[in-house]
Amino acid sequence: MPEGNDIHDFYRDIKGIEGRTIKSTGQKILRVYPKGKVIFVDLSGNQTIVMRFGMTGYVTVAKEPPRYTKKTVTFTHGDPLHWVSVRKLGSYKVVRTPTAHQIAETLGPDPLLRPTWVIRMRLDRRSGTLGRVLMDQSFISGIGNRLRAQILWEARLNPHRKLSDLTPREKDTLATKIHDVMKFRPYADDVYRNPKARRNVMDGRVVWWFPDRQK
Repeated sequence: MPEGNDIHDFYRDIKGIEGRTIKSTGQKILRVYPKGKVIFVDLSGNQTIVMRFGMTGYVTVAKEPPRYTKKTVTFTHGDPLHWVSVRKLGSYKVVRTPTAHQIAETLGPDPLLRPTWVIRMRLDRRSGTLGRVLMDQSFISGIGNRLRAQILWEARLNPHRKLSDLTPREKDTLATKIHDVMKFRPYADDVYRNPKARRNVMDGRVVWWFPDRQK
């Protein structure tokens, strides 16, 4: 499933469409920006494209549409934009720009866009089980199952511990690991789907962890 780091990769792939004009509507691409697991494309005429990617979706700019392309936007110049959804679990919507801004505001800070101290401050304002809190997109946006497993493994924190029970030093470590794993080690496989890891179901999703390390 695309997580925050993947969304930023998609963004870097398509940000060159800024300034282009959509052939069918004459609208100009004013701004492209990511937040969490969502990409927003502001258009002239006070409209915004809001793209989510579900389990297996992505967006790209290419001359030919990839397999499973569900939406293509062509421009007066340059290659088209293709929104791809293999399992039809994502969404592509055009909404009023103020509505898109409201959607963005419902998302917590993106660790790849905000400094680590912002994430650290958030950790003091929330209680709840770590495994659940990290997946709450309104709290911190962009963390999915793979990132959660790696972040908690590197921080040596058990996913069943409560955030409110962490010491200040543990919260410092967690905030740092959230940023560093997402930016530098998003595809590390020390834990996620590791056959030696313990697996528990939490809110319908499997969480992988090592009891000897994450006590």
